[in-house]
Amino acid sequence: MRARRLVITRSRSPAKHSTFEMRSNLSQMLKSVRASSGMNQVQLASKLGVAAPNIARLEAGKSIPSIVTLDAFCTACGFELNVTAEKKNAGQSGAISQPVQDSATT
Repeated sequence: MRARRLVITRSRSPAKHSTFEMRSNLSQMLKSVRASSGMNQVQLASKLGVAAPNIARLEAGKSIPSIVTLDAFCTACGFELNVTAEKKNAGQSGAISQPVQDSATT
């Protein structure tokens, strides 16, 4: 089965995204990823070896996950995590996108 991709990007305009909005967007994305995998929070928690309330906190935006946690969450749900960085100046074009890879496999 081919892994699906979860791409996390941030708007070029900091005024468009407050910390609250970014947390909210991330929590909604995590809910969607889990839901599309067909797992509930308890099943995902079991697969990750964590308690179900940890998944609930991530999906509620009450906890800010590390990149390692995001990658584990996505992988457990059948997604590949990609992080994209874009230039801040609107006049400049270009984006850098890189799949997150476990250092043990590289």
